[in-house]
Parts: sequence; C-alpha cells; structure tokens
Amino acid sequence: MMNNRLDPGAGQVDPLAVPEDLATWVGVRGLLNLVLEAGQLTSLPEATRNFVAGDGRSFRPPMLLTLLAFSYARGWLDADSIESMIGTDPTLRYITTGDSLESRDLVRFRRSNREAVQTVLAEVLREAWQQRRASNNLRAGDRSLYLDSSLYRWFDNPLMPDFAKLARRRLDQAVLLDSVAKDL
Repeated sequence: MMNNRLDPGAGQVDPLAVPEDLATWVGVRGLLNLVLEAGQLTSLPEATRNFVAGDGRSFRPPMLLTLLAFSYARGWLDADSIESMIGTDPTLRYITTGDSLESRDLVRFRRSNREAVQTVLAEVLREAWQQRRASNNLRAGDRSLYLDSSLYRWFDNPLMPDFAKLARRRLDQAVLLDSVAKDL
C-alpha cells in the first residue's frame, strides 16, 4: 500500500494512509465514476483537438485523461503495463472503447497534459478518501460524524492528506517507471 505508515505506539494503521489501489475503498465502478466526474470539472489545454498518436490514429483527449487518471488511481503507473492491460482489463477496454494505445503515446499525452492529469487524480484521491471516511463513520454508528467528514473539504483540516502532493507523487513515480523502462 502506498503511504501506509504504521503508528508504532498503537500498532494501528495511519488514518491518513491512502491505498495504492483506490478501488479497494470505492470499488472499480465507483472509482470510474469518480474519475469521470473529476474529468468533467477539468479543462484540457487542447481539448477541442484530437490527440494524434504516433501511428496517425486520433483520440479524444478526455478519454486519454480518464484512462491515465483511472490507471494511476488503481496504482498502475507505468505506460507499458497500461498498454498491455487495455486488452485484458474490462474497465480499460470500456474507457478506450476497445482501441489499443501504445505506451509512447500515453507518455506523450501525460507529458503535454500533466497538470490536468494531476488535477483529476488529486480530486479522485480526495473524493475516495472522503467517501471512505464517511463510510467508516456510518459503520461506526455515529451519524453525526458524517456531517463532520463532509465538511472537511471546506475547512483547513490538519488531519487531511495533501491530495495534490499524493497525485504529484504518483505522476512522478509513473515518469520514473517509464524512464527506467526506456533504458532497459
């Protein structure tokens, strides 16, 4: 798990920990919905033009944004793995409508739209964390905490993870993995 620190004093999992795969918190369908919603709120610099892949095929930038944000939210960071999973993972096939993409095109899209990918991923991380927190509070039987957790987004709360930093870290890891893959 990413950022899953243990509290040595209590032996409990850190409440600010975020799993590598957010689907463990919100399910695959829930995660896809979060990515789609966050993607609608984010503008791409060149969203009106199609992204032309190296082989000449064109793709809609919102689809590529959804593909990368969903993959990174699942913990699938390197472009080669994403490329191969498009053929096997039903959700990635749904996002791409069955079209295949090459890893170099995913890297090129990420490079030219990094800020948008990071913004969507940060929003997805935040929403998944809040849903998880609300669901834990409701399971505990204290419904008054639900209101408390829903207000976290509006107040400066020191007990809330830095979602922009977590998103940036995942993108940095993806860049590193893709760079290493290129060197092999």
